Amino acid sequence: MTHVSGELDRPETALAGPGRYAENVRKERLVTIGRLTSAIVHEINNPMQAIRGALTLAMEELEDRQAVASYLELCQQEADRSIQLIGMIRQIYRPHASDPGPVDVAALLHQAADITRDGVNQQGVKLHLDLDEPLPRVVAAADQLQLALISLILNLADAMGDTGGGELGLRAGPAAAGLWIELAAGAPLNLGLSAPPDPGGRAWIDLSTPFEILRLHRAIVDVLRQGETTTIRIDIPAA
Repeated sequence: MTHVSGELDRPETALAGPGRYAENVRKERLVTIGRLTSAIVHEINNPMQAIRGALTLAMEELEDRQAVASYLELCQQEADRSIQLIGMIRQIYRPHASDPGPVDVAALLHQAADITRDGVNQQGVKLHLDLDEPLPRVVAAADQLQLALISLILNLADAMGDTGGGELGLRAGPAAAGLWIELAAGAPLNLGLSAPPDPGGRAWIDLSTPFEILRLHRAIVDVLRQGETTTIRIDIPAA
């Protein structure tokens, strides 16, 4: 196993000042929403088609109360799914940052996996979520921590898609002083904060903003490579 976190400790990785940090987070939020939009729109189209079909069938069987009730129940379920998807986007885009407080990281990881799964699938990547629950709570700005996790998942999936796809593991568990999170990409990726020449031919991705968010939440971020697997390990102290 090769430890490559030194790549992330160059001078250009120094944390930005408060004003620049806020601007970086705002830009990352907008970029993330844009990347999710096509997947979300595609996903919303499915329940809309189901609702339209169910209503058409219900109108054809108005005299069969049981059938109509069944079709209307289907419409309600699909409408709830659409509302949930729209709520995910609204949750990411918040004009005002949340205040730091105790955060249920397991819930954030489940939400991050749910909202990114379709976009990840479109890259030919299969996302696996494996949590050793219960996880301890951490003190964080929940919206920023969620943004960092979603950004990492999407960036890794995009880079993996450029190399043919594969498996992306999202794992987490308790640690002595808090909790750990690992994103294990089944591809040799080049992670960094500026685009250096890459003689090794690895797909390169810029993770400067999500790493910056994590470090300002007192997280320790390491990058490990073992064979064809690139792993981002995040250690966060408990609340």
